Amino acid sequence: MNRRIVVLAASFMALAAVAQQDQRPDRQVIDVQVINGRIVVPEEVAETNEREGALVWRLVEPGYAFPENGIVVDSKGKHRCQVNPENERRFRCAKLRHDPGERYKYVVNVIDTRSQQPLEPLDPYIQNN
Repeated sequence: MNRRIVVLAASFMALAAVAQQDQRPDRQVIDVQVINGRIVVPEEVAETNEREGALVWRLVEPGYAFPENGIVVDSKGKHRCQVNPENERRFRCAKLRHDPGERYKYVVNVIDTRSQQPLEPLDPYIQNN
């Protein structure tokens, strides 16, 4: 009986933590440009803090889109990423856990919607402060 209560309490605390994360505002949008056929972001290192709940990327130029793997963060499950189903020019990665001091490589993948060809990926970083 006591074990059951402990499991229920742990489950409740985990759900409360997820709900709290979802209430945090997103980090300032990271604009992704395509210049001379190459992917460019304004920051080689996107800095984020524990008060921010997600990182969001936005393709500036028309004619390009994020594929399903538009942003891939090498954080071993600490981010949940997905393309916006209503606008494939936006991509969001929710932070499931924020560890201050951690630095993650991420990959930006973009396709040319006219040719359906992928551009050469870009691999900047995310820095948790």
